[in-house]
Amino acid sequence: MISSISQGPRKEWAASCTAGRSQPPTCRRGWILRTLLCAVFLIVSASGPLLAVEGQARAEIEYLLGYIEKSNARFIRSGKEYSAKEGADHLRQKLARAGDRVKTAEDFIQGIATKSYLTGEAYQFKTADGKVAPTGPWLTEALARHRREDH
Repeated sequence: MISSISQGPRKEWAASCTAGRSQPPTCRRGWILRTLLCAVFLIVSASGPLLAVEGQARAEIEYLLGYIEKSNARFIRSGKEYSAKEGADHLRQKLARAGDRVKTAEDFIQGIATKSYLTGEAYQFKTADGKVAPTGPWLTEALARHRREDH
């Protein structure tokens, strides 16, 4: 009879963790550890886009992302319009995947915020009055203005 054969302490412990019985302390500790690891992962991944970028470049890129986010412009990529926040979030995701290829704010503008990797199509922005223009010059101008005001 297979049911009378002991499955061993490890399998019995695993079965008790998943069964409806009261969980042993080691099951609770495992759950707590997994939860903490997930929380740490989420925190690190949320701050990840700018980990490879240092100092002034990091501050300038954050300024540009905030500039996009706070604008009343629509972000256009692949022919579809998105809110300014969605546009900034998209660029943050691209920045996170870029790794150490982005070292300056200019690298960010040219390598991340100017065009689609997939289609090669230029990103654009659309102002409230309907004006449509490419993001590259718009962000380059915003960066130059920011640097003048900062110094």
